[in-house]
This record gives sequence, C-alpha cells and structure tokens, in this order.
Amino acid sequence: MVDWDKHESPPAVPPSYPVPPSYPVPPPYPVAPYGYGPPPRGLLPPHLKPSTNVGWAIGALLTFWPLAIPAFLAANKVDDLWFRGDVAGAHKASADARRFGIIGVVVGCGLAVAALVFVFVALTVLVHTAV
Repeated sequence: MVDWDKHESPPAVPPSYPVPPSYPVPPPYPVAPYGYGPPPRGLLPPHLKPSTNVGWAIGALLTFWPLAIPAFLAANKVDDLWFRGDVAGAHKASADARRFGIIGVVVGCGLAVAALVFVFVALTVLVHTAV
C-alpha cells in the first residue's frame, strides 16, 4: 500500500478516457398500416388444420385395442396430408381417427359392462344354487 504523505501527492486529475464517437440517430420504426388490430381479412388462412383426434385413439387403446390400430393409423396421416396440401384428405383422416376411436371406446365400455353383468349373474346363480 502506498502512503501518499511520505512519497508524493496523488494525481490531481484521474486519467481521462477517449471520448466515444457520436453515432447518427437511427430513424424511427415504421408504423404498421393497420395498427394493432387483427390482420386484414385476406391474410387469414382459408382452412384450419384438423385435429388428429389421437385422444380417441388412446381411449380406444385402453378399452378395445383392435379398433385403436386403425384410429392411430388415421391420426398419424392427418399432419402428413395437411402439410402436403391435401386438405380434404386431412379432414377425412381426422374424421376416420375420431370414428374408430369413438367406436373403440363404446365397444370396450360395452364389453366391460357386459362382463360385469355376466360375473354378477354368475355369482348370483352360484350363491343361490349352493343353498
């Protein structure tokens, strides 16, 4: 550590740094022609991408798997057909996936209810015939 009283006085002015160059002020951002509202009508997409309905396929997989296979196949076709430009094919694949998924869920739930009724009737018959 330097003791300024014994040696020499501290510098009166701190060292100066070079002055940065002045840059020109950038121009303001352009104002959008239509403000902050929604885009004009002509810029909206003509069709909306259909849903893949993969939820129905998963439901069919959990309840009745044979109908889940075509549901998954149709659900996987939706995006591919949409990005190829086949709007009608994408909508048809979406409807197929939904149809197979719903039928699979309904059949699976119906079979589960039928199995429960069968077990209940079989146990009831077994209990009453044993007495």
